[in-house]
Amino acid sequence: MGDVLWTPPADVRERSRIGGYLRWLREHRGLDFADYEALWRWSVTDLEAFWRSIWDHFEVVAHTAPTATLTGRSMPGARWFPGAALNYAENVLRMPGLADTDPVVIAHGQTRTPVTLTAAELREQV
Repeated sequence: MGDVLWTPPADVRERSRIGGYLRWLREHRGLDFADYEALWRWSVTDLEAFWRSIWDHFEVVAHTAPTATLTGRSMPGARWFPGAALNYAENVLRMPGLADTDPVVIAHGQTRTPVTLTAAELREQV
């Protein structure tokens, strides 16, 4: 098969975002996956449950709730979260886990001075 190029650290489930999602699935949905392959298999066989869990886990803010998760599996043409009304910027700028003073944009360019924006400054500019 070839040489293994990288192996995740033993504490990957405790320290990673996907580990947090796996814990959330266990606590809130009663789902437990032995490994990434098992999670992937579920994500492609139970599309509605997987994508609804993503919506719920990341606490998507919607001003109108969706009437369903998926209206049909035919692609192209599938309709995801029909009826939902949300503001993309509102969801992106929430930045859970970051303080208003945390830098979130660090920009360098050849024609201007470097710029650093905190979470609060970015929200204000948007």
